[in-house]
Amino acid sequence: MEIILPTALSSIENCFREANNAASNSYHFHQSDDFDEYNQIACYYVEKAFIETLILLEQVRLTSTYQIIHTMFDLAKKDLTKKRNGLRGAILGMD
Repeated sequence: MEIILPTALSSIENCFREANNAASNSYHFHQSDDFDEYNQIACYYVEKAFIETLILLEQVRLTSTYQIIHTMFDLAKKDLTKKRNGLRGAILGMD
């Protein structure tokens, strides 16, 4: 499988951009305690960025960096699921 580094990095960057946009929309437009679609979108893109990063690291055989990012991904998933306010709470340090 051929790795196209600029394409992979651009896709990861786009995931973070989309996550940031959704988190910003959640913060500015979601004022109630009901389902927050923006939060779900942000979480999706954060997870996608982690997965794409892990795939890239595996393909370029950066094993130790892969392990570090994988550990960070596991911690992020746990943190996001236990936060009362979802992604917004994780970003702002709310419990």
